[in-house]
Formats: sequence, C-alpha cells, structure tokens
Amino acid sequence: AKTTGSAAAAAFSKSSSEAKEAQATMLFQELRERVKQGSDELRAIIALEERASNLNLRPLTRVELQQLLEDAARTGHQFAFIKAVCTLLEGMGVALDWASSHDCSPNLGRFALDAALEAAVGEAANEEAALLLLDLGLGSGEGDVSQLNANPLLRAAA
Repeated sequence: AKTTGSAAAAAFSKSSSEAKEAQATMLFQELRERVKQGSDELRAIIALEERASNLNLRPLTRVELQQLLEDAARTGHQFAFIKAVCTLLEGMGVALDWASSHDCSPNLGRFALDAALEAAVGEAANEEAALLLLDLGLGSGEGDVSQLNANPLLRAAA
C-alpha cells in the first residue's frame, strides 16, 4: 500500500508540475502576443511584472526574456518595456554589453542584445530603439563594444 501511495503521490506531483509548466508557457505566449501587437505598452509591462513575480510558476528564462526583448524592439516603440526586460535579464546575471570576456555559449554564441538590436535596425528601422539598446548595453559604465559588429548595423540603418 505504501508503494502505491508513493507512486500516486509521484504521479500527482508530476502532473502538477506539468500543469504549472503548461500554465507558464501559456502565460508567456499571451505576453508575447501582447508585445507583438505593440498597442498597449503599459499593459504589457504590468503583465510582465505579474508573470515575473508569480512564485507559483517557474521564472521566465533567459531565452524567453530575449524573445520578448526582440519582439519589443521589432515594434520600434516599446521603450519602457525594453528597459523592464533588460532589468530582469541583468537581475538574472546576464551581461548586456558586448565584451569579449563574456561566455556566450549558453546563448548560441550571441550576446544578450544582439537579436533585439538587429530587429530594431533591420526590421523596425528604428534608430531610437537601436540607440536605447546600445545605451542599455553600455549603461553599467563597464560596457564594452569590442565584439559588436557595427558595420552591418550601420549599413542597414543607412
């Protein structure tokens, strides 16, 4: 009977964790759609803060935050949201600058702001969003642009 009880508890725990993961994924997708629409930045920030502070769900991952950042940069006008996402990334210990000393292997060899910067310049053609991302990347005062490949970005912006 003990074995059956512990097996049932393990199955319940697994189904509970699967349900929480499904909820976390659903909330992330809803947030991402809100950001892509780009119509209500304040509601997107509130949803981000609610999701980030929900202790019943796993924290947002670096990949999820970077997807949100890229989506916001692609709209070209969600500057407060971009700042909020960057704050969460930094809170996770993610360096936002382009220093050669950073290990980017967990991020497929890319720096934290690369995809968002490319979206701001290449897709949104938005100088303000690109400059904001550059400022955020250099905001610590210890920033480094040694690995930033500026030439394609400058050509795309021209």
